[in-house]
Amino acid sequence: MTVGLALSSGGAPAFLASICTLEWLAGTFPNLLTGFSDVVLATASGGSLGNAVFANAEYRIGLPHWNEATTYEEALSDHYPGKVWFAVGASLPHIGFMGSHDHSASQAGHHGRRRTPNFLSAKAWEDITLVNARRYGIKHVAGGNLRWFDTFAFIPKKAAPLHVNKENYLSGSQSGSIGLGWREMSTGQVYPPNAAVDTVQAAAWSSAFWSCGPLVNGTTLGWMLEKHLMPQDNSYYFTDGGLFEGTGIVQLLREQVTSIVAFVNMPGGDVAGVFKIMRLFGFAGGQGNWGVTGPHRLQVFSSAYGDAVRANLTNTEVMRARLTNVPVMGNSFLGVKPYMLENLVIFTNLRSQEFMDSFRDPRIKHNLSPHFPVDYPSAFDLWPKLDTNSFCMLQQWKGERYKDEIREALGQ
Repeated sequence: MTVGLALSSGGAPAFLASICTLEWLAGTFPNLLTGFSDVVLATASGGSLGNAVFANAEYRIGLPHWNEATTYEEALSDHYPGKVWFAVGASLPHIGFMGSHDHSASQAGHHGRRRTPNFLSAKAWEDITLVNARRYGIKHVAGGNLRWFDTFAFIPKKAAPLHVNKENYLSGSQSGSIGLGWREMSTGQVYPPNAAVDTVQAAAWSSAFWSCGPLVNGTTLGWMLEKHLMPQDNSYYFTDGGLFEGTGIVQLLREQVTSIVAFVNMPGGDVAGVFKIMRLFGFAGGQGNWGVTGPHRLQVFSSAYGDAVRANLTNTEVMRARLTNVPVMGNSFLGVKPYMLENLVIFTNLRSQEFMDSFRDPRIKHNLSPHFPVDYPSAFDLWPKLDTNSFCMLQQWKGERYKDEIREALGQ
């Protein structure tokens, strides 16, 4: 039985949640992430960066662990003797020149992200990725023990820049001008097969949110200048995997895994995260927009499941949808073939009163930001330490709550 884990795009929330989720999975199911079980991992953007850190620095990372007896002082701490606090690489203060909100990126499904000025380049982003890795003591980024598909969007050079219509999606001759690429990090295999993408580039380009704006609805003059700064090889431009499909689920369906557990960690909570998920069920989602691919291009599951899935994922005291024996629809645009998926479990992040009440120390609940857990003005600003540590514990709390379902889906 081949099972799949998906870690979504989503900036700092995805980065932080991925590290904490993987640490919980490794502690709860000791053989799951060691390479001795048949697990396939698919990641995008912040999820890719989170797994890159965990795969290369698992035993150097210090993080809080949910317990009802956790005190306010413990929930505030970033001190873990001999280890590095898990969130040291979650913000990007060293690129504080990030500019105003980029509407074309938002329309493409990157709600709340910002566009950077022209002087951020592919090489600079690779360097930033390496600087962040070094914060965790990582000198060389390796692929880890699992089959790990680090996904990114690719656009043939002759098709760039892309232009969405008034409904905010590609149409006409451009409708098929973007694809979901990947590097399988343990073997070095890539898709498209002629793409030139190394390990660091895959991690960097999967998370290159700043390149979405120029590649979608860039002006003629702006594009003439900015195209030289884009992640690229001789044939393609590359950009954040979240621009195409940010959940990781589609890549796992391409691999025809028997079960999927997906952790969707988008900024904006039930709006942004569920929007991405619902497109897989043929719905436009909470933002009323289909993303750059257009209506139904990403549908892989029957719409009949949609209302129940959305109801569970937007319920603050559930935050989980579970389906069994799910027919997967064939989708030639995505390269997905029809088959039967035994288990599909999807998690989101919402402001759960039950979670906040789970701590005996009431100061934790009373001092959490009103933006907790993922509704912050920017996906890349530094969060308050209490919020950051509590967000990590929220992942563990959800895991413990649904441990039996996860165990069954993963064959553990």
